Amino acid sequence: LKLRAAAMAMARGRPGPPKSKAAVAKPVPYHLKPKEAKEAEAEVRNQRPKSPKLSSRPGSAAIDAADLRRVVVVAESPRPAKAWADYLNRALEKTDSGLASRLIRLVVLGEGAILEPGVCDDNHPAVAELQGVAKKNNVIIAAGSMVERDPSGQSWQTCALVGQDGLIGSYRKQMLGALEAKSPSLGIFTTPMGRIGILICLDIEDDTLLYQTAQNCDIIVNPAHIPHRGHGQRSHALQPVQRRLQWWALACNVSIVRCDLRPPMGMGTSMVVTPCETFLASAHLSLFEAAVSLKARQFYSWYASRHRSEFLDNTGAHSINTLQDRHPKDAWQALPQPAFGLQLEGCAQGLSFHLKGELLHLIILPEPPNEICFDQSSNLLIRDLKGNVWSLRAHHNNIPVSFKDILGPQTNDTEGNSPPVIAKQSSTSSTCPC
Repeated sequence: LKLRAAAMAMARGRPGPPKSKAAVAKPVPYHLKPKEAKEAEAEVRNQRPKSPKLSSRPGSAAIDAADLRRVVVVAESPRPAKAWADYLNRALEKTDSGLASRLIRLVVLGEGAILEPGVCDDNHPAVAELQGVAKKNNVIIAAGSMVERDPSGQSWQTCALVGQDGLIGSYRKQMLGALEAKSPSLGIFTTPMGRIGILICLDIEDDTLLYQTAQNCDIIVNPAHIPHRGHGQRSHALQPVQRRLQWWALACNVSIVRCDLRPPMGMGTSMVVTPCETFLASAHLSLFEAAVSLKARQFYSWYASRHRSEFLDNTGAHSINTLQDRHPKDAWQALPQPAFGLQLEGCAQGLSFHLKGELLHLIILPEPPNEICFDQSSNLLIRDLKGNVWSLRAHHNNIPVSFKDILGPQTNDTEGNSPPVIAKQSSTSSTCPC
């Protein structure tokens, strides 16, 4: 014991590696802080938006096709610029339906997708190659991230936004680490797709940064990379991210496009989140397409679950749309179809729910639905005109429910009040906008 005590005393007296001031600074009690510091902290806390006001029926407004934008998530592994150009040209040619209504699309790559380091400008090989892809396929490409060094020698993770005319702009990752310096500016760019904001990986975990970006853009792009863990499940990584982004999308009326490498390269947390829908894909699918609306939307429904104590769970009604890799071979029925007291119809924008001729809600899909299949778990399976199969699941306050619970005319009111009467809508939104 004496020898152990002597060794510990020597270790305490031995100088360790130098630490930054931020690491050794002692926290100052709140009551001892100056008034200016308290006001600054209060201002940071107020940067998070208030919880969204959840609505009940009557139903949702119709969607104008001009407000829709399509995004393509490409969760492939990093590769040289020339290889990216070859791959994207082949992949985008397959996903292009050739419809006249399909305009410019947004393509998002994962963090670290570009292997070539260098200054992010029009002379960078990745920018030059991706410009050709953008011009050939009529797309805008958020090129994940690359390693960039500024004149001072500091390295950055930089995302290039590339259009048909070259580099639209670039954004440097801010949350480089707990004690790292941050870039001073937001990454918000005006494009033919609308205003696009960029947050790389951990940037989206900072409430202040996320709120400031969401206030000034229509779509937030989030290239990310969560390293794969063989002992972990994909759902353990997916659910916390999905839960957070769903609340922020509804609170700020913004769409968030996240691209993370699929397993085993990453944890596969790619998703497209809107105020009403979340688009996912089966684990091993590395590319999927989704549709988002620039118009503020909310899923009007009955209250089908309890109020949650954690504010991030109170997101109201939400549709989880998952692109399937296995397709059922039978039990398909052509749309329209009656279901749980409603009429389900397909239109150019997606799947619509009608009651006595009145539009209740429209679930946006990237392609018009053609057939429907009802499975035993109250989910809906939709097959679109291109043969893709989507599984549609209804959630209310992050609790799985059925579409009958949130839209059906016979749903009981769990708040203790009589169900509201569904109001007649104006003639401009009373029918599905096919």
